[in-house]
Amino acid sequence: MKKNFTIGEISKLFNIGIDSLRYYEELGIIKPRRAANGYRTYRLSDMYRLTIISELRKLRLPLEHIKEYLDHQSLSNTMLILNNEKVE
Repeated sequence: MKKNFTIGEISKLFNIGIDSLRYYEELGIIKPRRAANGYRTYRLSDMYRLTIISELRKLRLPLEHIKEYLDHQSLSNTMLILNNEKVE
């Protein structure tokens, strides 16, 4: 199984623009590694985070809230988000 993906591959897999991926990195939401040539490489852990980001964006959560959630991910925080979505 492939372990590292380019920004172009990730963009296509997640249907997220390359500029958006760079912006997520700028915000510290994702932290891709850099290859020897300086290119970003995304690992499975980055893909996990991008899956969560994509789903939370569908709930219209602002990126700042998504970053906070990912930085302090827990069952109680997940339940809070889901309960807030249920109310709205």
